[in-house]
Amino acid sequence: MIGYGNIEDHENSRRVSAELAFQFPESRRAFLAESFALRALGKPIDGDKLAGQRLQRIPDDVDAMHVLVWDAIVRQEYPAAYELTRKIADAGKAESGDWNQLAWFTLFFRRTDGPDLDAAIKASQLAQNNASILHTLGCVYAELGKTKDAREVLIQAMDLLELDEPNADYWYAFGRIAEQHGEREIAADDYAKVNRPTHDWQIPSSTYSLAAVRTHVLSEGEQKVSQEIKH
Repeated sequence: MIGYGNIEDHENSRRVSAELAFQFPESRRAFLAESFALRALGKPIDGDKLAGQRLQRIPDDVDAMHVLVWDAIVRQEYPAAYELTRKIADAGKAESGDWNQLAWFTLFFRRTDGPDLDAAIKASQLAQNNASILHTLGCVYAELGKTKDAREVLIQAMDLLELDEPNADYWYAFGRIAEQHGEREIAADDYAKVNRPTHDWQIPSSTYSLAAVRTHVLSEGEQKVSQEIKH
């Protein structure tokens, strides 16, 4: 099971993990391996069914709840993923990663209350000096126009990672800061440095996806200005 996963043979990984799960229905490892394989194979609906079956056997199982979240993300159902993660928090089962995801997901859709800064801050309090969580906090600050706070947090995260210059994730964040300051060309250049993830299932929750959206917004803005000048 692990061997197939390591070589990304998802079909055989799914088969072996399903056989193991049949023998040991409550096995956490088998369940997570099978659900991941289904997601990687582009079958998140089957993953949902698997999670539903596990929840029937083990009510409020947090692993099954997480799978429902991840499957929703693969389908780009961001509001649903947010609400599913909120259920984990409301059940008192949320850890720093869950609070971080709550904040991160709100960058992908128009939430009535805007990006979830409270969740981002809570995540950073629960897991201090965590670069990934600080990156999320920085992106949320940037989205809210709090660019000074964003830059400070992002630099702190880069220091933790010992980065001399931004990587793809950080280019997105600094691009958003530049855009908030009206520096459209700099923002566009930064967004262009955000690489496409290796696997398709990684794209929906990636900075690559966010950068693509902002690039489209910038492009539409340029076209509008060009049309106004012509008229």
